[in-house]
Amino acid sequence: MNKIFGILIIATLLAGVAFAENSGNFQQARYDNLNCSVQFAISHANSVIAADSNTSDILNGKISELNSALSTLTTNLSADKNTAFKSQILSVQELTKGLNQLAKEQLRNLIGPKHKDARGQIRSEFDTAKTTFTDCVKNASLNFANARVTAYNTILSNWEEKIAKFSDKNMDKTEMTQIVADARAQVIAPINNAIATGDYNIVRDAVKGYCLFNGCSTLNFHFAAKMEIAKFNMIIAKALDKNVSADQKATLDSAKSSIDAADVALKAVGDGAYTDDSKKSVWDPINACSSTLKEALKPKNNSKDTNKRGDQNA
Repeated sequence: MNKIFGILIIATLLAGVAFAENSGNFQQARYDNLNCSVQFAISHANSVIAADSNTSDILNGKISELNSALSTLTTNLSADKNTAFKSQILSVQELTKGLNQLAKEQLRNLIGPKHKDARGQIRSEFDTAKTTFTDCVKNASLNFANARVTAYNTILSNWEEKIAKFSDKNMDKTEMTQIVADARAQVIAPINNAIATGDYNIVRDAVKGYCLFNGCSTLNFHFAAKMEIAKFNMIIAKALDKNVSADQKATLDSAKSSIDAADVALKAVGDGAYTDDSKKSVWDPINACSSTLKEALKPKNNSKDTNKRGDQNA
């Protein structure tokens, strides 16, 4: 393999970087937030049971099922169980929704004058539970926002370490460094400013509004796509700066064409959230560029170094 493509090895070393917010602290914050809803649902169901013992069997069964699912969720509170954690969160959410719906259905049976006192008791307990729930959500949301900022800062710091390694290859890391700086200013700063107010509503809106990646209402930074595009542009530019053969230039031009297409597609998305089509239009060419460069690293059968170094570096 010609040494010119040794510069491309870095593309495979940094490919497929994980961007999930899967730290233990972030998971705990998500758990705490969800637990507010779980305890509110259970409290309301118990108040219905207290008012009408005939509902105890069906509601207690659902409460038991929900508590069991919540207990399972706690066993997945670790970064190495992030996939199981996400799956179990969906299960707990569905069971919480189901318990609320069932309690509401049972409550409809408490009609007529003879159930007047029971309905009054349930309303009183509901109001108390709602106050507890609101306070719980406020505290959990502040913790969630702090955990998100911590997770985002960790991701950016990890990338700063990776970017520093490019200095050893004499590559122009300016664009990647700027993306990290922009992410701190455009995403983390607004969330930190909201946290500083201590106002639950402002914090909630900031967390929902500003995403480092995708899925928010105000600004989606699309950090992963921006960094991949900048990384491949840097690597291709460095390789093209060398004396390359016609075949090598054709490979690099193909990779450049793909990454340019991804850049155009991402600019069209802007700060908005991905649709299925727009995500595909961004990531398909990014993956195509990566595949093209990886293919260039593969040792050729007629090459004198199809052995150790090529296998080792591929």
